[in-house]
Amino acid sequence: MQDHKTIKKAMTAGGFLARHALALGVLLVVPCVLWTAAYAGLLIWAMGANENPGGPLAYPVGLVVIATGTLGFGLGVCFPVSAVAEWVSHRKGWPRSIQFALALAMLLLVLMIAGLFTALQDDAPWHAFPAVVGIGFPVLVAPFTVYWGITQSLTVSWAVIRWVFRFFKGKDGQPPFPDYPRRPSEDGSRSCKALQ
Repeated sequence: MQDHKTIKKAMTAGGFLARHALALGVLLVVPCVLWTAAYAGLLIWAMGANENPGGPLAYPVGLVVIATGTLGFGLGVCFPVSAVAEWVSHRKGWPRSIQFALALAMLLLVLMIAGLFTALQDDAPWHAFPAVVGIGFPVLVAPFTVYWGITQSLTVSWAVIRWVFRFFKGKDGQPPFPDYPRRPSEDGSRSCKALQ
């Protein structure tokens, strides 16, 4: 019996890590694809306008900067905030809507702490805290929502698939709703003959 619990915990942890790895991958690939499209568009525009197309390092350096920033945001903010919100919500039995609100509140708390550290620097202007929180929160809500949505969509999709299979599989292995009405036979069991 202990092996079954261990396997179930391992599958839960594996599913959790797989969901977050997929979300982090999407969070990494989308900005890199957007940068590639923007760079290609600027290159075509420069060639059409007979301008200098730029240095050879612009594209790869841009990819490295975007990938580093995205991984830092994903692993430093999205993963811990989502994981803690999911853990707390699961422990308390809260629905996913509350989990998302809790995750957004935690994201705001992280930004407030970052804004406080920024404002406490010796040469920081007086408006550093409101700038970090007021600009950072609206800018980071969209990628965080994408990250959270990907992690939760897999769970919801799996639950829907399981529900559909359970719905169409009756207690005796047959569909719960037969294609045609059935009538009892002489021995009391259900007959496969359609009502005449």
